[in-house]
Amino acid sequence: MAEGRLVSQIEDVDRQIRILRGRNALHDLLRLERLVLDRDRLHHELRRLRGGGSP
Repeated sequence: MAEGRLVSQIEDVDRQIRILRGRNALHDLLRLERLVLDRDRLHHELRRLRGGGSP
């Protein structure tokens, strides 16, 4: 199911974000920024899939 896959991906990204927030290296901060953008995109896709449309 596509919804379950998206929820799993969001949970995985959230875990990675929590891990990286404890670090201060520049490359980790750049990766954190990318992960946050990925999470936002996945949440948007999940809302669209559930019929919520674009905010």
